[in-house]
Amino acid sequence: AAHIPVHLGAMSEAVKGLLEGGETLRPLDVYVTNNPFRGGSHLPDVTVITPVFRGNRLLFFVANRGHHADIGGILPGSMPPFSKTLEEEGVLIDNFLLVREGKIRYKEFQNLLLSGPYPVRDISERMSDIEAQLAANMKGKALLEELLEKYGEERVLEYMAQMRALAQEKMEQLLEKFPDGEYHFVDYLDEGAKIQVRITISGRRAVIDFAGTSPQLKSNLNANTAITKSAVLYVFRTLLEENIPLNSGCLVPLEIRIPKGCLLNPQGLVPVVGGNVETSQRICDVLFGALSAVAASQGTMNNLTFGDAHFGYYETTGGGAGAGEGFDGRSGVHTHMTNTRMTDPEVLEQRYPVRLEEFSLSPRRGGWGKWLGGRGIRRKIRFLKSLDVAVVSERRGIPPYGLKGGEEGGVGRNWLIRPLEGGKESWIPLGGKVQLKVEPGDALLLETPEGGGYGPFSERRFPSPSDFRYLGEFPTAWELQRFRRLLKDIRYFIRRGLYTGTTAGLAPGFLQANVLILPKEYSSAFLDFAKKNEKACPLLEVLPPGEWEVQVFAEEADIRRDVPRYWLYRQGVFARECVDISPLWRDDWVTFLLGCSFSFEEALRRHGIPVRHIEEGKNVPMYVTNQKCRPAGPFAGPLVVSMRPIPKELVDLAVEVTEKFPYGHGAPVHIGEGKALGIQDLNQPDFGDPITIHPGEVPVFWACGVTSQLALKVASPPLAISHSPGHMFLTDIWAFPRKDGVS
Repeated sequence: AAHIPVHLGAMSEAVKGLLEGGETLRPLDVYVTNNPFRGGSHLPDVTVITPVFRGNRLLFFVANRGHHADIGGILPGSMPPFSKTLEEEGVLIDNFLLVREGKIRYKEFQNLLLSGPYPVRDISERMSDIEAQLAANMKGKALLEELLEKYGEERVLEYMAQMRALAQEKMEQLLEKFPDGEYHFVDYLDEGAKIQVRITISGRRAVIDFAGTSPQLKSNLNANTAITKSAVLYVFRTLLEENIPLNSGCLVPLEIRIPKGCLLNPQGLVPVVGGNVETSQRICDVLFGALSAVAASQGTMNNLTFGDAHFGYYETTGGGAGAGEGFDGRSGVHTHMTNTRMTDPEVLEQRYPVRLEEFSLSPRRGGWGKWLGGRGIRRKIRFLKSLDVAVVSERRGIPPYGLKGGEEGGVGRNWLIRPLEGGKESWIPLGGKVQLKVEPGDALLLETPEGGGYGPFSERRFPSPSDFRYLGEFPTAWELQRFRRLLKDIRYFIRRGLYTGTTAGLAPGFLQANVLILPKEYSSAFLDFAKKNEKACPLLEVLPPGEWEVQVFAEEADIRRDVPRYWLYRQGVFARECVDISPLWRDDWVTFLLGCSFSFEEALRRHGIPVRHIEEGKNVPMYVTNQKCRPAGPFAGPLVVSMRPIPKELVDLAVEVTEKFPYGHGAPVHIGEGKALGIQDLNQPDFGDPITIHPGEVPVFWACGVTSQLALKVASPPLAISHSPGHMFLTDIWAFPRKDGVS
């Protein structure tokens, strides 16, 4: 397809390889090739080429290329991680004449595919795929002939020449935007091999010189020149940022120099299966790095194959994209030289003896910077029978680089998960290149790399409350999406320790949450306490034991680091305050997210009701009352309330507004002087800050989530954690009730 650069960029090289082979081309001929050293990429990528004649004159070629699920070789899927020779990667097809003047040579082609020491595994599937490719070329040929008939040969050729000329002109205009000079960059494969480029731009021309790149390898990470040219074409084509047809006119202003004998121009029939999928990605990273265009993306295709003597399956997995000036990197996408789609989970499980147990974004953030790198993917496949499995992946050792002060993205990781007795599992770390035999019940987990960041994180602007302005009565879907990106930003600043203040007014309109983290043995009792005292402890989400990624109420959220300040308790007694509890994290901790009254403050403001502590830049005042909560197990204690002074004439409106926010404690629990609650002096809150009460204003009290912290003191677990009062966790949930009145 037009979105798979590693195929398209090299196809013209395969056609040139056919012409240079000296074959006698005739009308109705069709050739098949996968020779990496005549314009192919690696053996599973099979190209079908059809010459198009007008009379006896050869005018065009129609060609298509597809990756076949298996083309033979020592492993199912034809992607062996440790191949030492080309024949170990599959059957070599070198400009095979599939159709001679309209007569299909099926038997001869089948014999070729079944020849050699490592023939293809499913000959019927191979022949079906070749027939599909052949049919595609026949359709393309018919369309070309129709075009010639409609517009005439002269006009068609003229427009094709103009398309090439336009591509050349656009590329030359792009080069003129760069200051003349040299642009240099170096990056490394995980095994240490160096890829080096020096781009010399002079006016409307550029020389791309890979001198200094490591010599060709004994491994299969060698990339032939067609792949290198594909990467160059792709990188410069993306920099154009204009929708022009992809053609080799783009390459006319570019002189590509690849020293013979380096890993990008290997000599002899060396193995190349990894070079096509992995080294090609690193070539892109090096070129983008030299031009300072974008930070490194995941830099791998995360190739997975599995099968047995009867079938082979192959897929690639996305990861994090690199950030650039003005944009964050996308998360969980195929990047650069691969841009393929994946098999649907239902189809995968129906056709193959596997179960897809997880396909999710990694909880890890990409490289930090003014613009953030994208997140990787977690993909876990459970095998239901004995199979041969292979993984070819990179960026398991050398992380994706950041640019302009941006930080590196995280490396990927591969795991083999084997079941043990008693329901336990053994997690075995694997390298980037893996070849193994799995048994029923084994699982493979791929954690793919992240994208690098761009620019120093210190230049990333901290969102302000004014950024959460929205038009109309209710935010549109687009506005909510934008606001959630801002919420991620706020959490990122908190995670880095760059914001440790109160969250009141920080993300107006969004639900905020109290946090309580307890040992597992105390969790059932506290859950009962929250249900019995739901006014003070409205339950939002409970995370499973040991889980620190919020699963429902926020995306990309780490409960260990995304709260501005935490309080640590030992035996129920406050021990200290901290801004990062990840070093303390335990697998038996259960996290509770409870509603917070900060969630309804934007609604009060939108109804013209002042929120004094926000106006004065303070934390809301909170008081311990003489009201007792209903106990549950070891949890008991007094109700805690927060106070906001409300103009007398607006008190009824404040009640009406806040009762629609049950997850924000709902309507007030008391209106008027606090003495009925046992509060003697409103200027001396137990938590938070004192605020001004103007004449004509009435103190109004709402239940407060700090109630749970006092109950914690009574229960006295050996170790527990809460948020610091007023320093909440920001969720991605819009707190306002829907227009139909449902919260």
